Amino acid sequence: MSSLSNKEVLIILDNVKDSDQPLLEAVCQGYKSHSRESKLIITTTHKHLLENRVDWIFEVKQWDDSKSIELPSLKAFEESIPAKPYEILVNKVVKYAGGIPLALNQVFMLSYLLRFACRTAMSRNSGRKSRFSILMTQYFVQLEQELNNLEGIDLRECKELEELPDLSEAKRLRWCVKAERHLNSLQHVSVKGCSNLRICVSSDLIEKLDLSNTKVEKLDKSIGKLLKVECLILEGSRVKHIPKELSALKLLKKLKHLYSGLEIDKHQLQGLFNGLSSLQILHLKDCSHLFEFPDNIDSLSKLRKLRLDGSNVTWLPATIKCLQELEILSLNNCKFLETLPELPSSIKEFSADNCISLESVSSLNTLATKMVGKTKCISFNNSLKLLAGHTLHSIMESIHSTMVSAVSSNVTVRSYTIDVHSYNYNSVEVCLPGDTIPKQFAYKTEKSSSITIELPKSPSNFLGFIYSVVLSPRHGREKHGAKIQCEYNFAGGKNSSWEDITISELNSYHVYIWYDPFFTDKILGQYGPSFHLKFSVATDTGN
Repeated sequence: MSSLSNKEVLIILDNVKDSDQPLLEAVCQGYKSHSRESKLIITTTHKHLLENRVDWIFEVKQWDDSKSIELPSLKAFEESIPAKPYEILVNKVVKYAGGIPLALNQVFMLSYLLRFACRTAMSRNSGRKSRFSILMTQYFVQLEQELNNLEGIDLRECKELEELPDLSEAKRLRWCVKAERHLNSLQHVSVKGCSNLRICVSSDLIEKLDLSNTKVEKLDKSIGKLLKVECLILEGSRVKHIPKELSALKLLKKLKHLYSGLEIDKHQLQGLFNGLSSLQILHLKDCSHLFEFPDNIDSLSKLRKLRLDGSNVTWLPATIKCLQELEILSLNNCKFLETLPELPSSIKEFSADNCISLESVSSLNTLATKMVGKTKCISFNNSLKLLAGHTLHSIMESIHSTMVSAVSSNVTVRSYTIDVHSYNYNSVEVCLPGDTIPKQFAYKTEKSSSITIELPKSPSNFLGFIYSVVLSPRHGREKHGAKIQCEYNFAGGKNSSWEDITISELNSYHVYIWYDPFFTDKILGQYGPSFHLKFSVATDTGN
């Protein structure tokens, strides 16, 4: 306010509430420093907030019926008096808004138009359809506060409508009329969280269709005609069948579904994969009817994320190795998964937690061949069958190769300028069942959680550190954001703490292994003959 002192200004505080009193007081005090031509306007429904603060209070008067009817009529129909077919509708609007001009002009009028007018005005007066639909798109965003009472929307003939607002608060919404013809301009439809919704709209131009957490049970075959759709989200809906016509959506990049009632098998997926050449993200979570994955998954050459958490797949096809853009593969809680094939080198995040039947894993050496300046996360948390046989030993060898590859790559990256190198660093995080530190570690202790490390005489011979700890099973850690904490110091120096790996709930002893190049940089910055490390588990609550 001080920078505007003695200048002519117009300040408007709209809809001031009791909780805004500190702001109101500050503005009123600062306003005194401005020129006499300045104006401060405050709107509020709490008259006591204005007393002893302002020079003049104007109380908004309700309009009479004739004037109240004139405003919505001009806005919607460009006439001061509505035609007979709309008299009842406009009277409802006026009664609901209580004769308050602002309410009539914006929120309340549009709320009622949505609930009643689409079924009436659109179908009865073709000459005024365009004006009415433009009016709706202009003020749609203002309706969000009225969505609690919204039960239905009829958008037939809304040809100019380009986007639906956020309808997540419309908990009573039960239907959204599917027009006899597509809505030619509608591009984005999101009815996420409309838990009672059963029917939705369609349009030739739809690019995003979000039906998550609705009661929609069926996708019509006509979805194959929505050729511009790039994103289809069905998570939490009740869609039981994915129509084969979906394979016609050549531009579809994202498909997400989470529903145990989804009935889909290997052959149906095979047909979909043949057509969805642009697919980048595929989520089929909690699909209890999905037991096998088709071999033609390699036709999804652009796939970057694949999440099959909670499905009943028993194995994945070897052709998954051909997905050279796949970065995230999540198989958590796949209780029947028995074996894993070789994975593509592009993987950055792989998770097979709680896979209680998993006992065979092909070599993970491919993960060491493509380091791309990101963290590689590998987790087999609570997949306890891996403890039997030589599978765990094979996994450990592959992980060691991946760690060494990351360290070697970062030696080159570290030679870059300080402003650039941190964005190109490679790091690795791993969680495995087990109770023994891997044999590759030169420094280790079993008697305590502390250890002293002797460093090379010259920092030029220093590549970095790989760390490993064994954790016992403790319940409740996941509730408090538990992490592995490391406290370190050089001889005669101050203690410094550093937190890294997040810990989830463990059913048995687990080995955590990780490589953090940023911690290596800290060591290089304080280089000495030796330093001391102490590991612990810390929670967000300070325990």
